[in-house]
Amino acid sequence: MSRAAWGFVIAAVWFFLIGFSVAMLGGAAVIPLGPLYAERVLGGNASTYGLVQFAMGFGAAAGVGGVMLWTRRGTHSSAHLFTLGLLVCGAGLFAAASVHTPALGYPLIALFGMGAGATYVTG
Repeated sequence: MSRAAWGFVIAAVWFFLIGFSVAMLGGAAVIPLGPLYAERVLGGNASTYGLVQFAMGFGAAAGVGGVMLWTRRGTHSSAHLFTLGLLVCGAGLFAAASVHTPALGYPLIALFGMGAGATYVTG
């Protein structure tokens, strides 16, 4: 393997490690901060937190299912889906933190979960 090829492999591994770490840290932060998000941002209570967790889990299941379908068709590689999952995860989390109504918060949390599930599976 040439020196340029090794440089590409090392860059790809670093991209994966940094991207996967950021995605998992973001997902891990949502669990302990979820009750505060449900109470202070969405203006809810414990049942609101339960619905936030449901939306995140539903989105993660949809993300995993989507990855399985797309890779089975052969239209996208795992590397492309990993990158797309990172972008969807970050955009969903940013958007969910920016809204103050449950009607908008739940779908955006589901979008975040979808990206997190896709990132986890392809990682």
